[in-house]
Amino acid sequence: ALLTRSWTKADDDDQFIVKPFVESMRLYIAQVSGERITGIDNTTLERIRSQLRAGTDAGEGVNRLSARVDEYLDRTYPNRAETVARTEVVNASNAGAHMGAKIAGVAKTKTWLSVHDHRTRTDHLRASPAGFSGQKRKFEDPFSIKGGVIKLMWPGDSSLGAPAYEVINCRCTQFFGT
Repeated sequence: ALLTRSWTKADDDDQFIVKPFVESMRLYIAQVSGERITGIDNTTLERIRSQLRAGTDAGEGVNRLSARVDEYLDRTYPNRAETVARTEVVNASNAGAHMGAKIAGVAKTKTWLSVHDHRTRTDHLRASPAGFSGQKRKFEDPFSIKGGVIKLMWPGDSSLGAPAYEVINCRCTQFFGT
């Protein structure tokens, strides 16, 4: 199981929501991040995870994180380190938010929120039309894109079979309702 830690309000009133989110994000980076990177061995995967953990713990952004992982990647593909850093950290952030909300038990619904610019995939824009009226689901139900063919528990998720072309460089996020 990805998460075995349970949190209760007694742990720390001020951090009841924040701790599960941060810890879930850290666990996701440690255990899941990098699995979609092709052409690397397990040693390289662990080094990349270590760099992503250290960088996110230090509060670093995508540019600094890409510099951390760049030395471990084949330079055949331009901007590969930036793609890896953005994909893994945004996914870990969305996974951490999802798992943190689940642990805290506060979310009843979730809504897909896309970045509305020329770089956003059409299917992701359809999941979140302008005006924050994005695709709303019960918390435990997956989002769907491509007319319901592709399911994701959070933006960037591939655990339900979403293909790489729908999650790599995804900048979408979600917000929760009570």
